Amino acid sequence: MQELDKQLLRELIQKDWGFTTLALATVGIIISAIIGLPHAATLTLALLLFTSFDVIGYNAVTFSPNRMDLIRYRAIQTVFQWVVFTLVGLITNWNLWTCVGYILLWWIGVCDVLFYVLIGKQKQMVGYDHMPWLWWTPLGIINKRLGRPIRGNEIYNVAIWSTIIWYSMPLFFRNLQWESLSWFSYLLPF
Repeated sequence: MQELDKQLLRELIQKDWGFTTLALATVGIIISAIIGLPHAATLTLALLLFTSFDVIGYNAVTFSPNRMDLIRYRAIQTVFQWVVFTLVGLITNWNLWTCVGYILLWWIGVCDVLFYVLIGKQKQMVGYDHMPWLWWTPLGIINKRLGRPIRGNEIYNVAIWSTIIWYSMPLFFRNLQWESLSWFSYLLPF
C-alpha cells in the first residue's frame, strides 16, 4: 500500500464513525452467523451495516461532478440492502420480527437518523426545517398529503419511537420470536 493510500485510509477512519461501524457491524454479522446472536442484536447489526455502508458510499460520490456516480451508487446501495436482508434472513432462519423489522425500520427512517449520528451531525439533522429527500418514508408520504415539509425533529422522533416500539414487540407478543418467513427461502435459488 502506498503512503498516500495509507494516509487516505487514516483520514477515512478518523473522519466519522462510518468505517469503524462498517468493520464492527461486519464482524458482528459474521459472529451472528457462526455462533448465533439474539435476533435483536442481529437486527441492530444489520441496520448499522447498511447505514455505515451508506455513510461511506454516499460521502464518496456526493461531491462528484458526474451525476451518474450518484445513480450508480444508489443502484449498488439497493443491491447491498437486499444482500443484507438476505443475510439477516439466512442467519435468523427468516425470523418474521427480524426480517420485517429490517425493512420497516429502514423505511421509517431509522437508517437516515443513524446516518447523521455516524457522521456526528444529529443535532444539525434535528434542526432541519425541510428534508425533501425523505419523501419516500411514511412521514414523508403523510406530510406531502398534508402539504407540510418533513422536519428533522419529526423524523428523529418517529425513528426513535418506532425503534422503541419495534424492539419491545417481542415482550408483548412472545410468538413473534418464533414466527418465520421460511417459506420465503423456497423462492431463493440457493
